[in-house]
Amino acid sequence: MGSTRSERHRALLAVIIAMRVQKGWSQEDAAKKLGWTQSKLAQIETGRRQVYYTEIFELADVYDIDPVKLFRRAARW
Repeated sequence: MGSTRSERHRALLAVIIAMRVQKGWSQEDAAKKLGWTQSKLAQIETGRRQVYYTEIFELADVYDIDPVKLFRRAARW
């Protein structure tokens, strides 16, 4: 069960990173748009910090994607 959870978490992080890269934004660019520090975003993207569901909504809003679609992309990753 831990393996599946880790795989799902890695897939979600990969999608979060891919969305930022697709926009052509650096971590600093995205962090500014989110009102976060670059360090916070880096910690989320590398899995060193848990991403909370409220932050998923913030990311989806800034990356202009429906949160449901974000999770669907992660499920297919």
